[in-house]
Amino acid sequence: FYSSAVDRSGFLYIAYRYAVGHSVGDFGFAVDYYKGAVAQYDFQGSLQRTIFLPGRTDISTTCYTPSLMSVDTQGSLWIADPTCHHLLSYSSDGTLINDVPSAFPGFPRGLWTGPSSVFLAESVCDGFGCPHGAVLRFDYDGVQQNYLVASSTVGAAWDNRVLYLGSPDSAPLRRFILNNPPAAAVQSSPLGGVVLHSS
Repeated sequence: FYSSAVDRSGFLYIAYRYAVGHSVGDFGFAVDYYKGAVAQYDFQGSLQRTIFLPGRTDISTTCYTPSLMSVDTQGSLWIADPTCHHLLSYSSDGTLINDVPSAFPGFPRGLWTGPSSVFLAESVCDGFGCPHGAVLRFDYDGVQQNYLVASSTVGAAWDNRVLYLGSPDSAPLRRFILNNPPAAAVQSSPLGGVVLHSS
């Protein structure tokens, strides 16, 4: 399985990929193809429903790897798919709400929700590796609001006003306290007024 999430209504979501058939590949060999799915369980262990992603491995640019998940305050399940670079959201009854194409250019490392926002941390790679990280902020309609450059971001935590960012290398934990949002997103103030940060 790839990822899991829990909502406030008592549902557990587990993401996975499964074989749905095969096609004939090069040299006449059968090649399995896969779809991505998210199983929704209650806390008694009963399967409530299965949410299927709109793609499979033998169709290029489609979504079939639900790798990161988070549930927002309205009960919507958000999924980041690194294969198609889409950010998707579903209602608790399995209805697709948002499908944001090309939502992030890099490889997603973390996904979490805050008050009225969805945050996605990603690695930003070039021909020399993945030296940078970034955090993208979306509203609940899937519209990107801000973009914060970070140092190889792999994890984060968020409450109403404080954003914590960690990284896998020697870079320190950073803490941002957010005041009023700026009129326009800029590098020095990408998510709001940065009052304090540790470096």
